[in-house]
Amino acid sequence: KIINLTESGTMISFLVDVEFNRKPDSLKGKFQLRVFNSVRLVRLDFNGSNHLNPDHSRVGTSHL
Repeated sequence: KIINLTESGTMISFLVDVEFNRKPDSLKGKFQLRVFNSVRLVRLDFNGSNHLNPDHSRVGTSHL
């Protein structure tokens, strides 16, 4: 689900992405806060898969 947040009187808008996937043995998900639709300010992944960040650093299954 994507939630659009705007501050009154400004042109800045924020998006909050919340995704959850429930499997029989675990809960997997993502929460991220973006500004200007594409700039990530913060992201929390939990119970996901290992992957590479854009800076080529490897991250684990749950990370901020």
